[in-house]
Amino acid sequence: MKTYRTVQGTLRHETDKIKGSRFIATVAPISSEEEVRPIRRQLAEEFPDANHHCLAWRLAPDGAQFRAQDDGEPSGSAGTPILRQLESRQVCDALVVVTRIFGGVKLGVGGLIRAYGGAAAEALDRARLVDVELTVSVEISLPYEFTGPVKGLFAAHGLIPERSDYGETVSHWLRLAPERCSEISRELQDRTAGKAEMRVHGSAPRVSS
Repeated sequence: MKTYRTVQGTLRHETDKIKGSRFIATVAPISSEEEVRPIRRQLAEEFPDANHHCLAWRLAPDGAQFRAQDDGEPSGSAGTPILRQLESRQVCDALVVVTRIFGGVKLGVGGLIRAYGGAAAEALDRARLVDVELTVSVEISLPYEFTGPVKGLFAAHGLIPERSDYGETVSHWLRLAPERCSEISRELQDRTAGKAEMRVHGSAPRVSS
């Protein structure tokens, strides 16, 4: 997978009341499960009269890590409908919490599914969704005499180093799409007579749109 979709920034949206109950959806970007609890705690403090804070989240570029929580509502009536909205939009690294303040009239399981799923859908429709390109962090080291040819390589491929160090040798750090590494490595060796080294240090996301 070369790209995935996530949310940029936190968004709060409240739907129209449903039989007196308020449904307030909060959408937030997250990068780990550990970030969920502080957001949940903050909402509990912000809405002390709320009866439920139901939520769902997806992590990893393919959404392989996920969880849905009903927070006291009937099983499957809250967290799962929220999760389905994330899945239908293929949104990852994101959390949606729907806070309910009870209005005195029970909605039934079907009504709850529509209410929680609808609140999540309305919030996600208003959130800024961005596509994130999967890249790897690359370090290129070379002798000083090949500075010109390597700068020419960068210019030819539209590459801009994130950082450059000039010590005993020259080192440049930049991000590449994984499928470009072999091509850049081959051309680097050609331009430096095999004197340059390229090391891949790991993955890093980059917003592409």
